[in-house]
Amino acid sequence: MQRDGGIFLFGLGAPKAGTSWLHGYLATHPDVYVPPMKELHFFNSVDGNLAGRLSKMDEKRAKIDVRIERGVEDHSKLDELQDVRSLLEDGSDSAYQTYMTERADGRSVMADITPAYGLLSLERLLQMQSMGNARFIYLMRDPVARLWSNIRMNAVRMVKKSGEDLVATCNSLMQKVLGGKFPALQARCDYASTLKNIAKLDPKRVLIAFYEELFSNDTVTRICDFLEIAVMPAKFGQRINEGLAVAMSEADRASAAQYLKPQYAAVQAHMGRLPNAWKQNAGVA
Repeated sequence: MQRDGGIFLFGLGAPKAGTSWLHGYLATHPDVYVPPMKELHFFNSVDGNLAGRLSKMDEKRAKIDVRIERGVEDHSKLDELQDVRSLLEDGSDSAYQTYMTERADGRSVMADITPAYGLLSLERLLQMQSMGNARFIYLMRDPVARLWSNIRMNAVRMVKKSGEDLVATCNSLMQKVLGGKFPALQARCDYASTLKNIAKLDPKRVLIAFYEELFSNDTVTRICDFLEIAVMPAKFGQRINEGLAVAMSEADRASAAQYLKPQYAAVQAHMGRLPNAWKQNAGVA
């Protein structure tokens, strides 16, 4: 049964830092409810471009309709999509709590792993913290490696539409980010701002972990203890949304490391350490 209404877990990101793996692990746990739609995007949509989010959902609905007509999809995904759309249209915290609690069916944790939540304002995070027994998990990956993974993901999407060369598209996106011409990707690199906000939350409600240490029994145990659930076996060899391998040039690596230097410094200051895998790009021994 749920304890004190259950735990609302908010996964703050960062994107391409293991959030999909964490979502997958929690989705298999008998004490955890995760929505069928992997990223709800509730709070960032309500606080941001709600019309744009609803438009994207309408596009997704049209694609599902086609699949239903072809007989390769049933109506369940359409129903789920409509439920989330109705939730976003309501936009109230109470509607969100009802949506999650009713579907949890007595499970003690309700997990909403939406990396974009890491970009929310402090005011919004404090509102989320007030939702009963709320908890936050923030995953971080080596800034250079995370940026390159994010660039590759965006490049693959662009190449599918344009037919252009993947490597050239990756390199072009990197130059745009380093030149300050890709604000969406730049925002996802900003660990410093997210950590600044996290520092003002109740530390007992926050767990921060590194991607490079995520796939271990120690970290999984720490996460389960934080959520007050039993430790379940994890598939550490399974990577989700890993993306195509594209080598980054050493020149781009050096430029990215310099660009992201403030992020390494912010993590060092907040955590008191950097994982060994970060140290070369961070320029520390």
